[in-house]
Amino acid sequence: MIKKIITLIVFMVWGSVVNASFIDRGNYFTDTKSGLDWLKLTETMEMYVVQVENEMVPGARLDGWRYATIDDLRILISNYINEDITHYDYLDQEVDKIDNLIPLLGSTLDYYVFLQFGLTFSEWQGYEKGRYNYTLGTVYDPYENSFWVSMINDDDYFPPHFYGNGTTFQDDFSIIRWIRTGDIGYSSRESGNFLVRDATNLIPEPPPFILMTFFLLLLMIKTRHN
Repeated sequence: MIKKIITLIVFMVWGSVVNASFIDRGNYFTDTKSGLDWLKLTETMEMYVVQVENEMVPGARLDGWRYATIDDLRILISNYINEDITHYDYLDQEVDKIDNLIPLLGSTLDYYVFLQFGLTFSEWQGYEKGRYNYTLGTVYDPYENSFWVSMINDDDYFPPHFYGNGTTFQDDFSIIRWIRTGDIGYSSRESGNFLVRDATNLIPEPPPFILMTFFLLLLMIKTRHN
C-alpha cells in the first residue's frame, strides 16, 4: 500500500510539471524550450536603450539581463504557438492562440491604464474581460545593429475578415520588426523592453494543491507506519 501511495505522489508531482514549458515566476518567466528567462516588459516601461543599458552594469537593477534579439522573440512566439515562424513581419495569429502570451510578457497597455485609472483597459472601457489587450517592447536586431518596437496584439472584437484579394486578416497578430528606432530605442508610457538571460531554473514549482496532497499522503504513510 505504501509503495502505491509513493508511486501516486511521484506521478502527481511529475504530471504537474512535465508539460510546463512556460513558467511564470512573478516579474519574469521561463521558456524551458529555449532555456531563456524573460523579464516582464512592465519592469522597463518608458526606458530608452541607454537607460536600460545603464541598469545592466554589475550590481545594478538589470545586472545579468541583455536585450532580446529579433530571433529570440521569433523563437519565443514559435514555441508558444507551437508553429515555426521564419520571418519578423506581420503575422496573423489563430484567434485566442497567442492571447495568454501577453500577460506572461506583461501587458503594457493594462499597466499604463492601471497607473492612470486603477483599472485594466477592458475594465476601464467596459469591455468583456480578455477581449482586447496588447504589449509593446523594444527588441534588438543584430543584423542591422538597430532596435525595433515589437507588438503582440489580442483583439477579439473584430472577427477575421477578407481583403479584396482574398487574404484573411485577423486581429490577433504579432509583429517583431514594427517600428525601427535606430540605436536609441523607444520610450513610451505604453512600451517596455524585451530583456532575456540564460534560465536560472528550468524546473517549475508544483502547484500548491499538489504540495498539499503530497504532505497529506506523507501524513497517511506516517500514521499507518505508527
